[in-house]
Amino acid sequence: RVTVPVLLLENSRDDACPPAHPRAIYEGIAHENKQLSVIEGANHYYSGQKEHLRSAVDHIDGWLTQNGFDR
Repeated sequence: RVTVPVLLLENSRDDACPPAHPRAIYEGIAHENKQLSVIEGANHYYSGQKEHLRSAVDHIDGWLTQNGFDR
């Protein structure tokens, strides 16, 4: 039923959300305007991982711009 653009971030070292969850959500979205990005080495809350947090923010910022949601 989702009809809006979707960005899902998966943190490869997530200690709270198994990798199967974002992948299942991604597969469950019927339209093609979707993106699944993996932040390699990131844990759930980016605790002590400023570089991974910056990567996540960059992914989100780029996706927003790409999909016309400019600031």
